[in-house]
Amino acid sequence: MKTIRGFDLRFDSVMSAALALNQTLQSWNYSDEMQLGNSSFKAELMRNILKLDFIGLSGRVVFDSNGDRTSVVMIYQLRTRNPTVHTGWLTAGGSPPVDAPELLTRQLQLSRSGAIAITSASSIGIAVSIATVAVNFHYRELRLIKMSSPLVNNVIGAGCLMCYASCIVMAVNSHWAVSTGLCWTQTALLTIGYSAAFGAMLAKTWRVHRIFTNVKLRRVVSLAAGLLVGLFMFQSHSVAKRPLWRRGIT
Repeated sequence: MKTIRGFDLRFDSVMSAALALNQTLQSWNYSDEMQLGNSSFKAELMRNILKLDFIGLSGRVVFDSNGDRTSVVMIYQLRTRNPTVHTGWLTAGGSPPVDAPELLTRQLQLSRSGAIAITSASSIGIAVSIATVAVNFHYRELRLIKMSSPLVNNVIGAGCLMCYASCIVMAVNSHWAVSTGLCWTQTALLTIGYSAAFGAMLAKTWRVHRIFTNVKLRRVVSLAAGLLVGLFMFQSHSVAKRPLWRRGIT
């Protein structure tokens, strides 16, 4: 006859439930008004389970305050065939082996070469942005520059400059000096710069659209202030969402 693996534990589990349930029913005098879903009935059933103490097929059955079965645990460590008794653990530091996942918190940083590369490339981008804005400002009276809305061009250049600056702040924050303030500065520069650059480009695109969709060939006067209205809307959206960014960072 084959032995069922774990039969002793299964038998003791059923016996524990039966003994606790019988004790609970006795306290209720086997009343017909008893409801198994009643909270007081379930609480008393749990108390009776914790009071159990009997010898089952798997040994003594006793439960602790958490409802876990208390038992004697023996740990063996096979070392050599020498019957000499050894004390202690053959592990690093002589401590017991780890029996649960160990969580390690590590801060990943950008490598020095990567930080230098990002900083160098961003510095070149900042220099190009400054040169572009300077040329646009110096030749602002030229007809070609006037037609391209020099004020909006300056906003695009300033937005690109802030985006490049956010890359430098990111490199510094990822390698040299990690801080929440730098992370917040990086986010602010990126959101404001991106909104300024692409918002101004969208405003200029809208201006060109108005010119080429003028089917009556009337003269279209588009002031820089009107073009900046769309840019103001983009910036307002970025400013409104910035507290949410800050809440996520902190």
